Amino acid sequence: MACLDKEMARIKRLKLPGEDDALNVLTWLRLDLKGAKVPPEIYEQQVYYRKCLFSEYYHVSMDDVDRWRHMSPESRRTVWPEAHADGYVFRTLFDYNSYRDCFFIYAMLARNTDFSALHVLDFGCLSADYGYFFGLLGSYVTLCDFKPWADFAAYRLRRSGLSCDVVYAPSVYHEITGGQDMICFGEVLEHLKDPLLMLQCCVQHAVPVLYTSCYPYGDDAYFMRPGHTVEARQQAPACLDLLRTHFEEIAFVRHRRLWINKNAIDL
Repeated sequence: MACLDKEMARIKRLKLPGEDDALNVLTWLRLDLKGAKVPPEIYEQQVYYRKCLFSEYYHVSMDDVDRWRHMSPESRRTVWPEAHADGYVFRTLFDYNSYRDCFFIYAMLARNTDFSALHVLDFGCLSADYGYFFGLLGSYVTLCDFKPWADFAAYRLRRSGLSCDVVYAPSVYHEITGGQDMICFGEVLEHLKDPLLMLQCCVQHAVPVLYTSCYPYGDDAYFMRPGHTVEARQQAPACLDLLRTHFEEIAFVRHRRLWINKNAIDL
């Protein structure tokens, strides 16, 4: 818990926006690690923070954000052009929450890891829950996605006083994986036409830790979802074989996996 205590103390000294989620997230993590009940206000705060973040970045009202949150995904699509807001960012902010995944990674690595010394790549970051969380722990964060999403993610981190590097997609896998201690693949590998090449680059650079939210697992229905490529589906068996050859596999919920490089030294 030493790293957690240190980062909480550092964040308390920063002049962050009043609704910022930094201390809230780390308080949530502390409760989660203790197996303690998480009070409703923790969840309410993180939703409020996300509402403020989206409203501020896209110059839309909080009332509009609330209204859109209660609309169906199909109905939402009709509002984005007029609002000049990004539906993909909205969906990942409010329909997905990767903090629990981050807590799992922390719990698995905390005993032997100095997070403040880690280089972490949030690949396909979109709203960047992974980058934000590990940035709070003092990690050196690189965000990678297409420009509109990477710019939003960078704004989110910098708004909270977190430094980050930004690489716009499409990126050169061999270059972006070099020097990384951990790479988080949150719902992204299945969208690539060459996920095997990406994972081969991770192996070539001996990246110590990978996190995957589903791929290379997934059934037929999963690979039929919009944006999931035929190539990723075809390469999934080879990707799984590569990962299991070079990494120890630690299971989380459903298909979420932490992969620890068999040849890596302690972080």
